[in-house]
Amino acid sequence: MSTAGGAGVSAEDEESAHNRIIESLSEALQSVKVVPLLLAQLKSVDFETRKSVSSIFNHLVRNNVASFSTIYLKRSVNILYQLMDGYSSPDIALCCGAMLRECLRFHAPRNSISPSNSVASSMSRSQVRTATSDNDSIGSGGVSNLHVAVDSSEEVHFLHEAFIIGPDGGISQPMKTLFEEHVHNPNFEVAADAFETLSTLLTANKAGICKYFNPDLGDAEHLRYLELFSMFNEILQSDNYVLKRQGLKLLGEFLLDRDNFAIMMRYICDMANMKIIMGMLRHKQPNIQFEAFHVFKIFVANPKKPEDISDILACNKQKLITFLQAFQNDKDDTQFADEKRMLIGALNRLPDKAIPVAQQQPTQTITGAVNATPVTGIVSEQKAI
Repeated sequence: MSTAGGAGVSAEDEESAHNRIIESLSEALQSVKVVPLLLAQLKSVDFETRKSVSSIFNHLVRNNVASFSTIYLKRSVNILYQLMDGYSSPDIALCCGAMLRECLRFHAPRNSISPSNSVASSMSRSQVRTATSDNDSIGSGGVSNLHVAVDSSEEVHFLHEAFIIGPDGGISQPMKTLFEEHVHNPNFEVAADAFETLSTLLTANKAGICKYFNPDLGDAEHLRYLELFSMFNEILQSDNYVLKRQGLKLLGEFLLDRDNFAIMMRYICDMANMKIIMGMLRHKQPNIQFEAFHVFKIFVANPKKPEDISDILACNKQKLITFLQAFQNDKDDTQFADEKRMLIGALNRLPDKAIPVAQQQPTQTITGAVNATPVTGIVSEQKAI
């Protein structure tokens, strides 16, 4: 509302003017390719300036200002790799991590327009809307090849996909570096932020993840599945307590997500995976054991266990039941208690099976969690782990 003297402006006008400024800023950053240069100089500016750069970048990505995400970042995906490289410098790691996660979370309707030439790439949002309404052309100059996908019900996480899949169809080198290097960073804050980015990568686009890593879909997907869990298993076998615990927790949540059902089924039919998880049940730290339990229960509850897994569980049935009966009984958690009872019931229903004498080994001890009584371990490499 204007003031009595007519000099005032309404809140709507102010917001509109602010939006025009932000849109002009976005278009300027895109046209002169300032963003890569700005990111390259982050280490040279002070903390407050870095925060400002991060805030502006995140706003442009989240709101797709002047097609910053759908056009500019889509054709400049190296910016995502540049942000990931920021983890190599502790001073800018958290700032770069926040910007990278914003990119990985970004999604757009599948009917978003993807201009394929430089003229279309520099169009403002109003021009894009005009092009859409004019059957993919603008005036007599003509901007053709504006591709609109048919299915408008889906959302596209193209930045997420570009970060995961490499040019050879396998997992991209940046994702491998995140898994194999940055989450292991000796700087706790950097490692924690890198793990948050890894978690975002595996959970932000559920429809995409179940497609990229579903081993039943084809050779490329199967290869990516194998690569993914090879890297996951390295985390689980790390000597770093925090990383091991975070990795187990993320693995459990990832497998139990219904969107990842096909991935989960392949994972729990692999005896090598069960050996690793059962090893975690023997860990001296109760929290590691607790997270391992939430993965182990999936193997036991599987109604279609492969014969080798079923045999291992059957041979160690009584030892496992004894272990679970004493496992973390001090926890005041009804759901946890119910799940233990469910597992004990499932194990009881397995047939009794003895370990062949030739395969027996000296027994070890599985130490339970707090207040749990030590029970005989599961030690044989073939019929018992």
